[in-house]
Amino acid sequence: MRARLLVLSIFTTLLATICIAPQPSFAGVSSGATCSPIGSKAIVSGKLFTCTKSGTKAKWNSGTICPTLSAETTAANKYYVCVRSGSSRAWTPETSPSRPNVDIAQSETEIYISLKSAGAPTAPIKRLQYSINNGSSWTTTSQLSQPIKISGLSTFTNYNVKVRGINAAGAGTSISTQSVKTRKALSHATLRIITPDVSAASAFESVSNELEWSVSHDWYSVGLRSFHVQALVGSTISVVIVATDQDGFPIIGKEVKLRVNKRYSNSTASFKDGNNIPIGLGDNNGDGAILAATTDLTGRATFTIVNTNLASQVGGLPPSPTDPRGSGVLYGQIAPAMFSQESQQTIDIVELGFYKTVQLGMAHAPTPTVAGHDVGNLLWSDDFTQGNNPLDTIWTERQCDQSASNGGGTCFNNEQQYFAPSAITQDGSAAGLLTIKTTHLARAADRPSDAGSCMAWSGNCPFVSGRMDTQGQLYVKYGYLEARIMTPVGGANWPAFWMLGKNITQPGSGWPTSGEIDIMEGKGGSPNLTTGAIHLMNREGTGDQYSAGSIEDSTGYPGVWHTYSLTWLGADARNHDFIELAVDGRALLTVDRTTAGLPNWPFNQPFFIILNNAVGDFGGSYNNWNEAKMYVDYIRYYQLDGQGAVSH
Repeated sequence: MRARLLVLSIFTTLLATICIAPQPSFAGVSSGATCSPIGSKAIVSGKLFTCTKSGTKAKWNSGTICPTLSAETTAANKYYVCVRSGSSRAWTPETSPSRPNVDIAQSETEIYISLKSAGAPTAPIKRLQYSINNGSSWTTTSQLSQPIKISGLSTFTNYNVKVRGINAAGAGTSISTQSVKTRKALSHATLRIITPDVSAASAFESVSNELEWSVSHDWYSVGLRSFHVQALVGSTISVVIVATDQDGFPIIGKEVKLRVNKRYSNSTASFKDGNNIPIGLGDNNGDGAILAATTDLTGRATFTIVNTNLASQVGGLPPSPTDPRGSGVLYGQIAPAMFSQESQQTIDIVELGFYKTVQLGMAHAPTPTVAGHDVGNLLWSDDFTQGNNPLDTIWTERQCDQSASNGGGTCFNNEQQYFAPSAITQDGSAAGLLTIKTTHLARAADRPSDAGSCMAWSGNCPFVSGRMDTQGQLYVKYGYLEARIMTPVGGANWPAFWMLGKNITQPGSGWPTSGEIDIMEGKGGSPNLTTGAIHLMNREGTGDQYSAGSIEDSTGYPGVWHTYSLTWLGADARNHDFIELAVDGRALLTVDRTTAGLPNWPFNQPFFIILNNAVGDFGGSYNNWNEAKMYVDYIRYYQLDGQGAVSH
């Protein structure tokens, strides 16, 4: 019996040696320390150590920091994820996801789940599981960047939707739960054009709103609203249609058709779509091309219409507001429809008038007159005619930053935009036109690759826009400076034509000591107002002192060309130190240093020029636009009363 037990013990020990792999030893993990077995891994202080053969022994290597954020690995049967640690990276234990942050939308027979965030750094969401039967069964998907579509449901029915996240550490125990009711069966649609803006002046000038038409044509419904809008020839128009059902809810995943006509047989208007394909146009309501787009989760269908005519094909004057079909205009027409029930829809129709801007460019602009002063030689100008981008020998496109050397600092004022150089373009024509395009982002991940940082106090920047300046390349001192600008339409837009002192980068001369001249600041939330200001160090030397002025005009400023100017003089036998800001020759702020009693006057040095459109703060509240554009025809700088100089 004892012999049998001895044999059994030896056999058991041998079996364990053969079948059970030796466990790694993690005691005293450090570079060069002995370890076992070879190939085992350990993570200590955020570094990954691997047991490797060194001579005749097994030793821990020097350890590595994780290569990229969100990378994953395993060590000793545990999961780790790469996260930021101070200014570096570190391997950190991965935990299962917390409750996912999702949006849920529904149509008649579908439910759409959209993931709003990818989870916490240490608990990333790699996949989603969803259930529509209160958790009795679950479906797993790795589709995270696009909405998850659940099809084949019953109309007007309640579903209990549960969603949870999954990663290497497992499924999250915290579940997002929402009760969702699908929509009623769609009986009719209501279609509205929301872009171009047919309710207010914009880059597309609204000439006549909400004219009730009676049109005996199957394509249109009773109660059709007709609008006339105007745009520059060669411009690209984003047409956005919003579709709602009989209860006012967005219609999701349905095709919207857009008919594009020349509208009048004598029109020579020519167009392309967003894919650069020519659109075949007819001469009347019965002809024309039909484009198609599918509504998104907000009920919006988006089309792109490109007018391919040149300025030489159009007469010299835009139509009179009292005669929107006036001569010298190329007319097109757009009208939307959905499925076959046109008679049950409310449809907006838009007539597009494409015209050549009057006095666009320096060649057509006369020398200005300034009351009480002598305007001298043109010292510098930019018509924005050379190529598709601003001259890099004069202008620098900026990203958000707050250093004095980066255009005097940007994004100081709780602005909600990323600045991206790609948002600034020129049309490349002989007339010349600079465009700063501001775009509303559906999500931050959609911003362009050249976008800078978000520096809003909230950390949320749902817009992309542009900013450029002449710092380090061109400065002006005294004289007369003006620019012809069309400011963007929409609440929260904050367009500006302004200047900062050259010495802002010098020690002890930062803002406001260096001075600031705001020739024009627009306020999108107050479209009838334009403002200007100067900033300087106060008498006590403790902070900003400013003088501001404004002009209110019922005709509005956004979407309309205006000339914004600076009259700037230094003290001499004829003048005091003097600044005047004006719009279309109407002074909105006049400051005489002597009479104002300003000892810390910084406006006797060269200044550089800035053009930008910010979003938020001073601009007022956002009102659901998708795209806004600031146009600049030219900037001109003249001698005034013998004063004025350009430096580089």
